[in-house]
Amino acid sequence: LYPAKDNGYWYSGNFDDLVGTVAGALAPFEDWMQDVQAASAPKVTGVPGCDLLLQQHRACVAKIAPDQISGVDAMAEELKTKAQVQSAEAMTQECKALRPIAEMMWTDECR
Repeated sequence: LYPAKDNGYWYSGNFDDLVGTVAGALAPFEDWMQDVQAASAPKVTGVPGCDLLLQQHRACVAKIAPDQISGVDAMAEELKTKAQVQSAEAMTQECKALRPIAEMMWTDECR
């Protein structure tokens, strides 16, 4: 946002970015959709966000690089072990941080 002259109204250099940011904060539809999907993901860690990430990553790797599914299994085991000693909130944050890393590996087939 930028201030107008003489303490006037504020305006945006890119209105779409402004509206998207505000709408995302007020009604986080993407987060809500992930919550719904997470509820039906196979229980691996017991943390819905982590379980959804594992399900989506496994499905993608199975499509694009089935020979690397053992890496997904190792990731699942590590997250499962951590979930036994960390809080659900800490695990949720960890899996939120892992998501963009996993998504960088996904092709258009996986999205």
